[in-house]
This record gives sequence, C-alpha cells and structure tokens, in this order.
Amino acid sequence: MRCRRIIELDLDLNLWCITYPKWIDREPAQLMARAGCREVSLGFESGSDRILGRFNKRRALARA
Repeated sequence: MRCRRIIELDLDLNLWCITYPKWIDREPAQLMARAGCREVSLGFESGSDRILGRFNKRRALARA
C-alpha cells in the first residue's frame, strides 16, 4: 500500500480520497490517517434507474 511508503518517508502531506464504503475498513483507514489523509468522501450507488440516468450512469439495474 502506498500509505506505508508515505509513512516511511515521513512526508508531511494533507491528502484526501474518494472511495466506496465496501472498499475501506479500519486498517486501511488508520494507515491513510497516519499517511496524512484528512478527508474521505464516500460514493454511493442508487437503486433507481431514474436516478442513475440523472447522473449519466450508462447501465441499468438488473431485474429479477
């Protein structure tokens, strides 16, 4: 993970990132904070074709 390298180099950075909730848990969040990450924006997907269309998402939901 790149955060470990930033920590090793003792770089004084202020970072931010965008991620999905399912891609992050406690360990990476703690590493990111130690590396200088000060803001995390979480992205969510909608369960509505209408909302997906408003954001120009190019896929429709699968219907059972």
